[in-house]
Amino acid sequence: MKLLVLGNSDYNGSLMQDSLQSWPHLVGERLGKELGMPVEVVNLNLVPSRRSVLTEVEDLIQEHRPELVVVGLNPYSFAVRTVATRVRQRFGARAAKTYTRLEHAFDRRTREGRVRTALNRTMRAATRRTIGVAPLAPVEQIIETYRAVFARLSREEQLQAVVMGGSKLSLRYASPAVLAQVDRFRVEMKQAAEAHHFAFFDTEQTVVGPDRESYYMPDGVHRNERGHERLAEMVYPVVAAELARLGLVPAGSP
Repeated sequence: MKLLVLGNSDYNGSLMQDSLQSWPHLVGERLGKELGMPVEVVNLNLVPSRRSVLTEVEDLIQEHRPELVVVGLNPYSFAVRTVATRVRQRFGARAAKTYTRLEHAFDRRTREGRVRTALNRTMRAATRRTIGVAPLAPVEQIIETYRAVFARLSREEQLQAVVMGGSKLSLRYASPAVLAQVDRFRVEMKQAAEAHHFAFFDTEQTVVGPDRESYYMPDGVHRNERGHERLAEMVYPVVAAELARLGLVPAGSP
């Protein structure tokens, strides 16, 4: 059996010491024990702001023919505003590439030490005020892109899908306007998923509580091993229920 996960850098565990400890692989390992057969996990990024995203989804379906697809919603394309994106909009791709190279070089030289760190924050704030910031894409575009992805997946008769999203991660520090967009995104994506009879799993429930930060790496965005273990444990029943609809997992499996 094959499980195709279309997520982001948090889902694929790219920053972990062992990416095989990310939640998709933990779920795949448990499914393999339930099924008594190998479960192949294909864990890839899906960037909704790319124009080629639907072609990418089409190619992945044709290449892998999965029984289950998990779509991990990515709000960062509209919720995170960067100077580099604003530079690209105003001056073109070449200028944005140059700016990003200079920004990284400056960051390397000022990321440590109290004085250097203060300089880093001051210069970043000044740059954001002077040049401005912009998202990769507006929230409306990202919503429509995911709706198109859901529509494509729904055309596969022997395929089930789980849509995951809702967690604010480090966006809880964002402005009220951005958080309002994130909430709108979650609501509309849940409605769109259910319209296609896809399961929706709200990932915010996996990190609620006073020890929220203990599930994340220091960047506040990517889950650590504890966070992946908790997410795997909580999403497994949802995944198993969808596979039971295909007759692949016994109904009622924990």
